[in-house]
Formats: sequence, structure tokens, C-alpha cells
Amino acid sequence: MNKNSIVIDDKLIQHLSDLSLLQFDEKEKKTISEDLKNLLTFCNKVNEFDGVKNNHHKELHSNLTVYRADKIKEELLKKDALQLASNKNENFFLVPKVIEK
Repeated sequence: MNKNSIVIDDKLIQHLSDLSLLQFDEKEKKTISEDLKNLLTFCNKVNEFDGVKNNHHKELHSNLTVYRADKIKEELLKKDALQLASNKNENFFLVPKVIEK
């Protein structure tokens, strides 16, 4: 544990409970405490990672396929969609005007 570590104890859990205006039973407090410890452990591991020295993220992104094949399928016919609308004309949905000229 380094000098910047946060101690997860009953006092901290009670303080968080008071700040959030939530009440926890003992089982919930134990679960929250374990979750916070896991979160802090993860954050400490992320802080140890040197992103400048380790450029592995570039390798991951260079192999990604950004595009996907479109799959065209008819989901809902226009006439069926218009039947569901409360405000419409024969071809379009009618919506309130939101931009004034």
C-alpha cells in the first residue's frame, strides 16, 4: 500500500452512506467495501501502465475492420408505421415545429 492509498473501512462506507443519503445493512456494506477494494485495485493497475512506452493499443486498432456489410431487410412497411402515429398525413409523420425562422 502506498502513501496515496485509500483505506476502505466501515468509517468510509458510513461516510459514503451519509453523503448519498442511502442506508445499507451490514451485508450491503460488506459488498460495497469489496467492490470498492476491487475498483481501487483495478485503478492502481491502470495507473501502473505506461501508455507511452507500451503502444499495444495501436496494434489492436490497426487490425479492426471498421466497415460491416449492410443487411437490407424490410422491418416495417410505411403504411404500418403510419398507422401507429398519432399525428400524420398520407405519407409522413407530423411533428411539432422546433426551429423558428
